[in-house]
Amino acid sequence: MWSFHHAMGLKYNSTFWLCENLELQVKIYLLGTLHLPQNLIRWPSTQVKSMIHDCDKYFGEMDLDEASKPANSLIYRIPGGLSLSDYIAPKVLYKTARMLNKAFDMNIYEFMKTQPLFILHQIDRKIVGYSHDKSLDEWLWDFASEHHKTCAGLESFECQKEILSMIPIEKQVKMLVGLSTNVKVYRGKVKNLIHMYNEGNLYGMYQYARKSLGSLRTLMLHRRNYSMTDRLNNLPKGSNTFVSVGAGHLYGQSGILTGLKNKGWKCNPI
Repeated sequence: MWSFHHAMGLKYNSTFWLCENLELQVKIYLLGTLHLPQNLIRWPSTQVKSMIHDCDKYFGEMDLDEASKPANSLIYRIPGGLSLSDYIAPKVLYKTARMLNKAFDMNIYEFMKTQPLFILHQIDRKIVGYSHDKSLDEWLWDFASEHHKTCAGLESFECQKEILSMIPIEKQVKMLVGLSTNVKVYRGKVKNLIHMYNEGNLYGMYQYARKSLGSLRTLMLHRRNYSMTDRLNNLPKGSNTFVSVGAGHLYGQSGILTGLKNKGWKCNPI
């Protein structure tokens, strides 16, 4: 593994990278993010603001303006008008609800029709210290938009919706119930993830994402990495673009940094 670190230049601990295609005179300022409140994690805010000012376009993982439309809020719902009670036996649901309420002050009965992946995200926010502040992704999108940058998603909302539809509710439920029986372990993993992010530990965050996703890693990680890399590799000549994606997408043999380097880009930590 050391040789892969060395070949990739990833011996540097950084979530912020400059990627350049010298032939096409294209620059990408690439920031790995966590989908958590921006005031609860460390990120190079002064540099990031300056780079966004200098860029023509901003890319997030998806178009947040599209995602925020009321008609698209159904993406959070369990399909078919079903609820958690259709997937979890009454005794297990009661026990799960009791444990989550005790550990996170969360009333799961308020989320009965919500897809478990989104419930897990709310739990993550509570673990780090619940904040009504915007996530880093939302903050960056709004900052770029307020400064009149063209904003777009590397993936369309429809693409994200399709990916979500391919994750069985049963698998999501298993993750949620499993968390409720291993609260201490899960809490420790999330806090360790934040520590790794604050240290710029791309390898650690990639391994966290890879292990957490399990059998879903091809769908949620590798395929998406290839798709986003191809989108970036086809940016117009002479463009300067700011890009923010989940930090877990940067590292690894299918990661965006590897993909760009394999296509002739130079990538260096900022």
